[in-house]
Amino acid sequence: FLYYLLILKILLEQGCPVNDVYIDFACKVKVTWKRFYETWDDSALREKAERLRLLVPWMHGSSHNSSCQHYNCGRFAFNAGCRVGEHTEQLWSMLKDLVGKLRYAKRATRQDLIDACLSLIARLKVPQMPKLLKQRWLRNCKALDKYTREFNERISAAAADGVVDVQMAMNAYIEHLCPSSLLPASDTDASKAKLAELLLKLWSVDISVETRQQLAAMAPALAAGVFSESSHQAKLENKIRILEKKLRVPRRWQRHDQVFQEAHTLLVQSKMAECRNRAEQCVLELREIHNSRQEEGAASKVTQASRSAEK
Repeated sequence: FLYYLLILKILLEQGCPVNDVYIDFACKVKVTWKRFYETWDDSALREKAERLRLLVPWMHGSSHNSSCQHYNCGRFAFNAGCRVGEHTEQLWSMLKDLVGKLRYAKRATRQDLIDACLSLIARLKVPQMPKLLKQRWLRNCKALDKYTREFNERISAAAADGVVDVQMAMNAYIEHLCPSSLLPASDTDASKAKLAELLLKLWSVDISVETRQQLAAMAPALAAGVFSESSHQAKLENKIRILEKKLRVPRRWQRHDQVFQEAHTLLVQSKMAECRNRAEQCVLELREIHNSRQEEGAASKVTQASRSAEK
């Protein structure tokens, strides 16, 4: 995430009026971003960083679970700005023709050519942007009308079923979708749960050096697999040491330690939340498929009836 963090800091330092930043995996970056700007000495710059919202784009957000979409996707963020994503992301693909010419160029020449090409593309795109944004606005207006009609229909159906307080029902649905009781309360709790998960993985592959050497000597064909397992164990050890340093753990946790039991409980709760979100997402997708098929069936019946009437 280093490049993202540095680019965001430069944007704030230059005074760019940026409110929302869309990143494909903003749900992951925002945690690191918060730890990064909390170390700054400039309080004014820190306040700007706190107001900056890191959001997941609509298309990429649709692949995330329901809880992540609710908290991080721009679709559900109040007053989130829209963007013409395709034309924004075309930028780097339009530089492919320069690859062969720049491969053996000097660094300064390469930089000048890239800057000139980007400036030319930007100038060519500027006249198109108002038209593209107008088309996007018209599509959003149509979508707003559609969703407003659907919302009013749902409100009427809920009132017929005896639901009086709509806001309370919405809050109950959000709590059911991503219950706060099953999510880590803070970044520290999330780190403890991650540490417990890594320790469980380490204990499952923990093989002593002597045992590893004996296995390799007894069955040379297994030596590559044993070496791979050893490499995996070393990676786990490294990740565990990083988290232990972050959490200031004085010694390695053991299974019977109270702190490990608490972290294991947090891990179980987070996994339960993930499973619940996946199940809820599947239910919503199935419901959407069912509703669309019903609408298609109703439209087909209307069409057949009109054709019969014409005959």
